[in-house]
Amino acid sequence: MGGDSNTVNAACATVIGGSGNTVTHNYAAVFGNGINSAVAGTMHINNLWLDPATYNTWIGIAPPFTFAPGTIYVDVSVGNGYLRVQL
Repeated sequence: MGGDSNTVNAACATVIGGSGNTVTHNYAAVFGNGINSAVAGTMHINNLWLDPATYNTWIGIAPPFTFAPGTIYVDVSVGNGYLRVQL
């Protein structure tokens, strides 16, 4: 879908712009520069920014295991806006 010097060697995979990317996992996608896919069925991105004011649906300190394992959320409990993954 654009970009330069990208390679896709997998079924149902894509590169969305960028350059120097290689996708070798099925159902994977890449958006960025110089990325090699690491796992199937995953979007690979150099950097990801979420605006907590726009996308956050949770504010405060969550008790342990509030979210299902693997849930990604924006932690604004101390105003840091870190993207976290519930283990």
